[in-house]
Amino acid sequence: MSISVERQAEFAWVTGKLLKYGAEQGYRFRYGDAWRSTDLLKCPHCGNEHNYQDMLFFNGRSKKQYSLHSDRQAVDFIIDRLDGVPMTDSDWIKLGEFWEDHGGDDWGGRYGIEKAHYGSQVGWDRGHFGMR
Repeated sequence: MSISVERQAEFAWVTGKLLKYGAEQGYRFRYGDAWRSTDLLKCPHCGNEHNYQDMLFFNGRSKKQYSLHSDRQAVDFIIDRLDGVPMTDSDWIKLGEFWEDHGGDDWGGRYGIEKAHYGSQVGWDRGHFGMR
């Protein structure tokens, strides 16, 4: 899938808003996984060519065969509270809802959760923030 430069710039802008808001609320952000290259690399074991997302999917490290990371439209953050208290579902929901309210439309905290439980439960990829 090809994404426009304008959409990538919008993603960067919304990500900046999230980082600023999170810092103001007492959170520290670290990058987990951001851009995933689609370059094909030869596997030393089988000799076939695979890209990074294919390998993640094959090895069970991703539940999706295609990812917005490949279009520079998603980032996985590792987020901590500056007060040292472990992150709670409420913390993740606060950040995820901010993301959605400011232009983001793909928050991994929604994955696997029924819409009726959005305000009280967090899905399996809580640190994922993306834009479709």
